[in-house]
Amino acid sequence: MNKKMVIPVLLIAVIAAAWFLFFNKKKEPVVDEKLEAIKVSKHSETFNQSMQTVMTAYFDMTKGFVNWDTDAVAKTSAVLKIALDSLKIGEIQKDTAIYESALGPLDNIKVEVTGLMADTSLAKKREDFNMVSQNLYDFLRTIRYDASKLYFHLIYYLCTKPFYNKWLCKRFSYRRNVDRS
Repeated sequence: MNKKMVIPVLLIAVIAAAWFLFFNKKKEPVVDEKLEAIKVSKHSETFNQSMQTVMTAYFDMTKGFVNWDTDAVAKTSAVLKIALDSLKIGEIQKDTAIYESALGPLDNIKVEVTGLMADTSLAKKREDFNMVSQNLYDFLRTIRYDASKLYFHLIYYLCTKPFYNKWLCKRFSYRRNVDRS
């Protein structure tokens, strides 16, 4: 073979090899994955579970009031009282300022639930439930409850004497209670 032909063929082979080695890599598509932050509560799992039991009983009682069901309100108020008595509040004792501030609303909730259980008329029970809701909201703010998102709603009752109440809710919505009296 001719020397003049070998050098260009060799040069083309080197360039082709270099191109395949360095420049012919398929670029993988960039996947824009957004990592979700792990939700970490500042309270222990046992406290959050006992608080969830309280909130479940509270929401069940709310359903009883919405449905004007005095039997359901009576049953769920007893369940709420038991859940409040078994609330694992001991871990909050680490921060004495928060613990002492949280005891007031918690004791008020227990007193109001006891009063709610003793009342016979649904209107009086609703007034007590309003106080339970306000004190529970204050308690949750004091301990900085962070296991789930809750909203504090203004509820309007249509009855013989219309009035407003505030309740805790799992999601934000406008709710109007109808007159069933």
